[in-house]
Amino acid sequence: MSIESMPPQLGVVARRGESPQSFLLALNDALRPLAKAADILATASRLLGQYLGANRVAYFEMRGPDYIIERDFTDGVPSLEGRCPAVSFGQHMLALYRAGQTVVVNDVASHPLLSADERAVQAEASVAAYIGVPLIKNGEFVVGLGVHSQVPRDWTPEEVTLVEDTAERTWAAVERLRAEDALSRSEQHYRTLFDSIDQGLCIIEVLFDDEGRPNDYRFLQTNAAFERHTGLLNATGRRMREMAPDHEAFWYETYGHIALTGEAMRFEHAAEALERHFDVSAFRIGGPLDCKVAVLFSDITERKRHEQALRDADRRKDEFLAILAHELRNPLAPIVNSLHILRGGGGSMNVDRLHDILERQVSHLVRLVDDLMEVSRITTGKVELRREPVDLAEVMKSAIDTSRPLIDAAGHELSVALPAEPLRLHADAVRLTQVLANLLNNAAKYTPAGGRIWLSARREGAQAVVSVRDNGMGIHADMLDQVFELFAQADQGTHRAQGGLGIGLTLVRSLVHLHGGTVQACSDGPGRGSEFLVRLPLSPEPAGLTPS
Repeated sequence: MSIESMPPQLGVVARRGESPQSFLLALNDALRPLAKAADILATASRLLGQYLGANRVAYFEMRGPDYIIERDFTDGVPSLEGRCPAVSFGQHMLALYRAGQTVVVNDVASHPLLSADERAVQAEASVAAYIGVPLIKNGEFVVGLGVHSQVPRDWTPEEVTLVEDTAERTWAAVERLRAEDALSRSEQHYRTLFDSIDQGLCIIEVLFDDEGRPNDYRFLQTNAAFERHTGLLNATGRRMREMAPDHEAFWYETYGHIALTGEAMRFEHAAEALERHFDVSAFRIGGPLDCKVAVLFSDITERKRHEQALRDADRRKDEFLAILAHELRNPLAPIVNSLHILRGGGGSMNVDRLHDILERQVSHLVRLVDDLMEVSRITTGKVELRREPVDLAEVMKSAIDTSRPLIDAAGHELSVALPAEPLRLHADAVRLTQVLANLLNNAAKYTPAGGRIWLSARREGAQAVVSVRDNGMGIHADMLDQVFELFAQADQGTHRAQGGLGIGLTLVRSLVHLHGGTVQACSDGPGRGSEFLVRLPLSPEPAGLTPS
């Protein structure tokens, strides 16, 4: 069966144009039910090729001096299935693969590391541009993932990273299946796997109560990786209830079912008593009277957290787009209304008043677009700091002047404690003013009317520390590390009425990092106020001027 003819139920991929995170989540879902290594490689190649719009995707294994391609995905180009000398595709490229380096070629015809013969080989194979990702096991190049284009193509860093992530995830799944197949075929060889595989592996004896219900199990054997994946020490010979009294009934019932029926199972499930999440393959050893089960598993707690973080990021993005639409619509309505009135002769409204409305709303639109452009410039590395000797006190005064109208409009009391000594920085004064003004504006927005805001600065060793503190609505503990993420304001629920796009703190963190500093959010919780601490490196003091 060719890869092109594989049934659609083998996996639904994220559409081109959707985020790489969505693709990786869809890839995980597509690979999870597959039970054959060949199907995993074929499905991953197909999904990656369709997502990237590539002409060919293939896994190539190193066997002696040759590449072996068992199956590949193709779109408009011939298949390369079979064996070919590795050096024919590039001696220098093979050396890079063996060094564990990803190879990115945008144009085969002009690449300096390819000889004329090597270019001819690739041209004959309809390869004009490609990404090659090697996988190194035990210090050796064993397999690679190639993504080919039949025309020159400028691969983006995001595409290269996606190919690397896909290669690692897919090959890990293949290795796991091969290990499982080896265990199922030959119980006599399991000891070698016990000592060599990275996954946790144990043989358990399921224990039953007087009514024949599984209620515990005993560890008969465990491998070296068992402790790392479970956190359980010296488990061999001990019962699970002895080691984790609160272990969930699910595990006893599942392993009991496998022991009695002989049905092999593959599943992912949380072990709350161990505070971990596991990917498990389990099958019976011997007959039903032996009650023995082999369990091959991996701790996937971090992967689950990462997947949840990706889902949260996608959700925040969607919420941000809804916020952006709302923020752009707000000024458009009065603009349209004013233009309609002007077109009708002005009606009873003063023309100057209509002009004021138009000017105010257009200015609001310009500020929104400027904020978005600023984030884009910073995240793409297009911002250059204009560094010069700067007195931190002067920056603080400029920030206060910028934020004063918003603070006064809300009736807040601002307390300022300028540094007791000159704190000199080598910095961009305009950008630092933007940082402190954003923090002051944030405090003003999220503090109820008539609140208090404190701005202060001090020296701590070789750093200047600026504090912006308020007695406002505070921040949930689980949001303290997220408030600087793009679009994080969408998580502030009922406080969305404060307006804005939720990118101010992202700008703050990016600009502070460009200055070689750090920024930290602190809060005792909702309703308890918040504090933001900005740490910046001080300029070296000239000889003889170091403060006592």
